[in-house]
Formats: sequence, C-alpha cells, structure tokens
Amino acid sequence: MPIANSESILIVDDEQLVAETLKEGLERQGHRCLIAGTGAEALRCLRSTTVALVLLDLGLPDMNGIEVMRAALRQGSDPDILIMTGQASADSAMEAVEGDTVGYILKPIQLPRLAGIVRRVLERRRLAGENARLQFEMNQRLKETEAVLAISKASSSTLESQEALRRICRELTRLIGADTGAVYLHDAGSNQIVPLAGYKVPPDLLPTLLATPLPLQEQGFHAAIWSQRRPVMSDDVAADPRFSHELFRRFKHQSGLVLPLIMDNEVAGAFYLVWWSERRRLSERELGLLESVAAQATGLLRNIRLFEQAERERRRLDVLYEVSRRLAAARDGKSVLARLVDEAMNLLGVEAAGIRLLEGDDLVVAARTLSAAPVMVAPRIKVGESLSGRVVATGEPVLVTNLPADESFHPDDRQGAREHGFQTFLGVPLRLHDKVIGELNVYTKRHREFAPDEISLLSALADQAALAIHKARLLADAQAREREATQLHEVTSLLASSLDADWILDQICARAVELLHCDAFGVHMPDPARGGLTLRREINLPAELKDNLVLKPGEGLVGRAMESRKPAWTRDCLSDPSLSYAQGVDDLIRRQSPRAYLAVPIIVRGEILGVLMSYFFEPHDFSENEIRLLGTLADHAGIAIDNARHYEQERQISQMKSDFVGFVTHQLRTPLAGIKWMLELASQEADLPAEAASYVQDAQAAAQRLIGLVNDLLDIGRLERGKLSIAPQPVALGALTQSVLEETRVLVEGKEHRLDMTAVAEGPVVAADSQLLRQVVLNLVSNAIKYTPDGGKIEIEMGQADGLGRWQIRDSGLGVPREAQGRLFEKFYRADNVTSMETEGTGLGLYLVRLIMEQLGGRVWCESVEGEGATFAFTLPLHAETA
Repeated sequence: MPIANSESILIVDDEQLVAETLKEGLERQGHRCLIAGTGAEALRCLRSTTVALVLLDLGLPDMNGIEVMRAALRQGSDPDILIMTGQASADSAMEAVEGDTVGYILKPIQLPRLAGIVRRVLERRRLAGENARLQFEMNQRLKETEAVLAISKASSSTLESQEALRRICRELTRLIGADTGAVYLHDAGSNQIVPLAGYKVPPDLLPTLLATPLPLQEQGFHAAIWSQRRPVMSDDVAADPRFSHELFRRFKHQSGLVLPLIMDNEVAGAFYLVWWSERRRLSERELGLLESVAAQATGLLRNIRLFEQAERERRRLDVLYEVSRRLAAARDGKSVLARLVDEAMNLLGVEAAGIRLLEGDDLVVAARTLSAAPVMVAPRIKVGESLSGRVVATGEPVLVTNLPADESFHPDDRQGAREHGFQTFLGVPLRLHDKVIGELNVYTKRHREFAPDEISLLSALADQAALAIHKARLLADAQAREREATQLHEVTSLLASSLDADWILDQICARAVELLHCDAFGVHMPDPARGGLTLRREINLPAELKDNLVLKPGEGLVGRAMESRKPAWTRDCLSDPSLSYAQGVDDLIRRQSPRAYLAVPIIVRGEILGVLMSYFFEPHDFSENEIRLLGTLADHAGIAIDNARHYEQERQISQMKSDFVGFVTHQLRTPLAGIKWMLELASQEADLPAEAASYVQDAQAAAQRLIGLVNDLLDIGRLERGKLSIAPQPVALGALTQSVLEETRVLVEGKEHRLDMTAVAEGPVVAADSQLLRQVVLNLVSNAIKYTPDGGKIEIEMGQADGLGRWQIRDSGLGVPREAQGRLFEKFYRADNVTSMETEGTGLGLYLVRLIMEQLGGRVWCESVEGEGATFAFTLPLHAETA
C-alpha cells in the first residue's frame, strides 16, 4: 500500500542508475521517493524531510552505510532501514541486525521482490503508528479519567460548593502542571468575576487576590470566554493586551490560562492557572484535556449546587414553617403585622422592616419596626408613587441600593434615609389570590445586593404574610359579624319585649349608635298634622333640628330614600349638589345638620313606615357593611313598629269591646235579678198548672245561666283591669276538688261517666283565693263532663314538686285540634270540633281560667290529640307553711 502523503522513501546509493531504476519502480507502486548519493546528503534529507523507509547501500563514497544508520539514529530520525549491498559479509549482516534494520537484500535487486518487502515494511510501520496513536489516546483517556476520578473523590468528600471548587482547582493545577490556581464565579448583578478559592496562592498575595473582583467587560479575554467559550492562554501575560487588569501586573507571572467554567449551558465563572516563571504553551490536545476535565468537574459541581439548593430550600421551608407557626399563634391583626415585620428583619439580617397595605387607591403604613420610622414617615402614598407604590403598581420586587440619591423615593422618607444612614431598600408585593394587597419592605444601612435566594425568601415570607393578614382579616370580620349578630339579636329581643312604639323608637336610636359607631341617629316618620316627615325620635341631634325640621316627600336624602324605597347616603351634605331643600329647610340643614348621613327606609309588607338615619358630624365614606347593618336594623325596626302599631289598634278595639261588654252587663244585671226574683215567686204559686210550672222552671234555668254569664263578664272585666281583690290563703286542692265533684255529681251520673280521683290525703295545699280557684276547678270539671261522651272516663290527679302544686284532669272526649290549642285560652274562642256538637258555651270559661291563674301566679295549659281526649292542668305555688 502506498505510504501517507507526508512520508517518503529515501534511496541512498552512489550508483545513479540503480537509484533511478529503484525510484521509478517504486513510484509506479504509488510511493513517493527521494534519492541521496552520499551519506552526508542522506543525513541532511532525514533532518529536513519525514522519511518512512530508507533503502541504504553499505558502500558509499564518503562513509560506510552502517555509519549512516548509526548517525541517523543519533540525530533522532526514526525511519525503517532496509540494507542493500553487492558485497555481503557476516560482519555487515550482524551490524544490520544490531541496528534494528527491517531487512538485508543483496544486489542485483529484483523490483517485484523489493516491492513486496517495501509493502510489508510500510504496513508494519502503519500498524505500529496506529498502535502508538491508540496507546497515546488510551494514556490520555487514562490521565483524564484519573483526573476526573481525583476531582470526583475530592469533590464527593464535601457538599459545600466553595470547598468543592477549591479542590477542583487543585486537581486541574496538578493535571496540567501549573504552579498556582484560582477559581472565579460570575456575579450577574455587578457583571464581575469574583474570586472564590485558590490553590498554592502565596500567603502574601492571598488577601489581595480574594478581595479583588475583575470587571468582566474590561477584560480582553471576555469575548473568547463568554462568547466562544474557549480557553485563553498566554506565555507572556505582562505583554499580552488581553490581560489588562492591574491585578495581572501586580502579581508578576510568566504564563497564564483562563479556563471557562460552564454550568447549565451558561458561563458561570473561570479557572485561572498560573506559571510564575515558565514560558508555557499548551497544545490543542492539552487544552482539550483540560476542557474535558473541567466539563466533568462542572457536572459534579452542579450536583453539589443542587444539593446546596435543596438544603437552602429545606432551611427556607423550616424557617417559613416556624414563621407560619408563630404567625398562627397571633390572634388579632395588629399582632400579626407586628410579628411579620420582626420576622422579616430577623430573617434577612436587616436594620428595619415595614408593611404598607392597600386602602382604596392609597398605601397606608400598617406596621413597621421602630427603626423603620425615619424611612416610613409618609402615612399614605398613592399606588405608583415612591418605591412602595412602584412595588404594588408593577407587582414585582424593587431593589434600590442608594436610597438617599433615589429621586423616586418619597421626599420625607429620603430625608430620613440621609439622616439615619439607610442605603438599601428591598420591597416585595403581598399577593392574595393573584391580587396585590400591599407590600413588605426591608432597609439596610449598607449597600447590599440581595441575592435571588434572599429575594425569593422575602417573597415567600410575603406570601405567608398575605395569608396571615387575610386570616386575621377574616377572623376580625367573623368577630365583627359575631358582635353584630349578637347586638342585632339583643336589639331584636329588646324590641320584641315591648309594644310601646315610642319606647321601641328610643331603643332603636340608642342601639343604632352603638352598632354603627355613628355620631347621631334619628327616626323620621310621617306626621300628617305637620304635613311631612319629622324627627319622631333622635339621639345626639340639635334640638332646633328636631323641633323645626319638616321634609316633604322627595326632599333631601330622607325624601329620596322614601321615593326610591332604597338606601341613600352622602359623604358630605354641604358639598353634595344632588341634595335639594326648600329655602328654610336648606338654611336649617346648613346650620344644624351633621355632614354625612345614611338613610334607609322602613318597609313592612310594601308599606313605608319611616326612615332610619345614621349621622356623622364630619365627612364620612359609608361602607357596604354599614349600609347592610342599617338595612337589617330597619327590617327589625319595621317589624317591631308594625307590631306595636297593630297592638295599639287591637288594644283600642279590645278596650272598646270591654267597655261595651261592661256597659251591657251592668245594664243587664239589675233586670236579670228582677226576672229571677219574679220567677221564684211564680214557682211558689200552689195552684200553678204543671205545664206552666215546667215553663217557669226552664225560665229560671235560663235566667240563672244569664246571671252566670253576666257574673263571668263582670269578673273578666275586673280581672282585665286588675280591680278584682284577691286574698291568698291556704287552699287544700283535694278538699276543694271533692266539693266541686259533689256539686257536679248529678251531671256525672246523668252521663254515666266513670270518674277517678288520685290524691294524697287532701292533696297539695296551695296559696290562692279559694273562691277564684274553685271557679277554675269548676270550669275545668264542667268542660270535661260536657265534652266527654256518655259512658266516658274522667281522671283527676294531684301532686306536688319543686315548690309547686299540680292539678290535672284527663278525659276521653273529643280532644282539641292541634291548630286550636294555641288559641284555646283566648276570649270568646271555641274550637271548631265543639261548635259542631251544638253544646252550650260562650268561649269565656277557659279565658277566665287563664286570667285567674295569672292573677294567682300560676300557669294553665292543655295537652291533647284530637279524638283521644284532652288533659288540662295547672300549677300554683305551694303555701309557705306546707312547701
């Protein structure tokens, strides 16, 4: 096979014809050949030309061929040598063997045989070269692997990136044979490469080296390192314009190598390897080895950084968990905010911290450390103004490292920064449900470039803060709602406890001021006599306003609320052009009225009863909660006022009925007494016919019932007016009941009722008026007899417990429908199922029973299932001597 283009065959022979013949034959085989006629010429050719094979004649004119072979070996030439000779000897053959020649051929030379020998020699040489190359590459790989293994071993023994970089720098320095090494990392904020660690740095140079960052853009090797990502090598650093920083002049050294540190496809920094005195140049193969090892090292470093990042994240989560736990322990909003600013200051090691929260379009100071007072002077700033306003407007962190010179900083706060030495501001937004609700800021008294991790940590704290603030607000709202609900319940209960309209209105005014925290309150109601709406009741309003203010429908805020049937309000009546009044009223309003007020109509079943008015003496923005609360109060007030109004109407009607009944009963009493007396006289006539006597007897019974009805009505009237005299005394319920049963025995026997009475001795002794109590028992026993069918069962039981005597009667009669039980003790009321029986009754008996029990301090009730009979029971206090 032909030899490589860069190598030749050298024919050394003083016989020109032989040399030319050999050359021609070999060139036909594709070989490139050279001819030398003397030994000296052959040696010169070997020095200037790469020769693969030398065909060497032993007999040369200037020196022996063996001497040429030895001289070639001495000058470092490494061709294969094939001896040619026409005079073979044992000595020459032995010297050829000792000279490590590839063969020994005798002249005359046959070209085919020579061509075969040349082919075998060159093939063997090619294989040897390939083996050498493979051996070299294997050695290089081994060297690289050993370097990576050393770096891996050195790095794996630490999980701290700075120490890992120092060890990687050490192994790279050893690998390439440099004297000193240093590692720099890129600081994106300042665009400098900052020294981090070194290896074999002279102790006197170490402080200066570690304190001197290199401005990246100013270095001549910037483009090669950051754009091409290739190493930069110089064997004369002092004279190399690419190494322009004065640090390279201060530390005098001969050679230097800048090796980029690439991480995640970005240049993260560089290694700098130094040869103090050696003028060193690295081959491409050596540079490739360094780059390969550095790439392997960055993989290890990346893992370390991932571990550090995970460790930082773990510590961050631990810190945030602890902060969250402490925040959760704070109950009210103020303590939550105070704890937040303290946590922010401690977490980042700063001198001051504060929080501003959104209120409308303004950011107000919600909390701050004492040290933050000079730089948070302005209590309110607009969104977009100053640094805090910019944080909220952009929704992004804002970092300023020269506060006194920042023109966008609020002037008052900037002055405080100058006076107290504050230099750096970092603010992050408080977000809740993707909405910015404020900002958290920290301040330092030195120029400080906060790292991304620190900004991320403060942002995470801000997220915790937003949740804590939201939780505190929810808790405060819940507590406020609970207080409001409690107050509204109290107001409702209070209003339901009376049916006096004026008293109800007074309570509404007093409780509204407490509930709404307003300055004054009033209730405007229609006054037909004065022809408009007047202040029926008020609290904290001027007397002139109460006495003289009369509003027509549609006039002012009160008239607007009545016409629209909706709440109406004004922040400041003096600057509200939509409010209009009559001339006299307008003067009165301007002189005496509060500035802000809220009007809510009182509407019941579509009817407007009046308007509730909440007043503030200064301009005031009414919140949705205030409007809602006053609306709720208006609903409750409407019910109470409506109830009082209906009660008054019912009372007047009832009074008219009572007056009429009282008049009629008084008028009937005297004629009935006369009728009864005359019927008694008539019944005593001896010769009265039997039929007439029967009529007289029926008339007497009817007269007696009328007299009883009149007496009941008179008793009811006296009880209702509280004019019936009562004389409480010990009354034995057993004896009283037995007496009533004796009186009604004829009725019981006539209907064949089974009557049982269970009592202990004479039954409980209660404190009561015996005549009134007898009337109660008689009414209840009579009703049981009347509404129990013939042959039915009636049971009476008595007992005592807890200082009360109990009496009850149970029958097997019709029972009382469920819907009628609530009205059973009302005046003139009779259940539907008894009116259909055509039994006699006025609906006054049970009403009278109820009145008597109330007068005696007792209670009466009914328990019944319709069709299964009824149980009537009452309780009375036991007499003091028997209780």
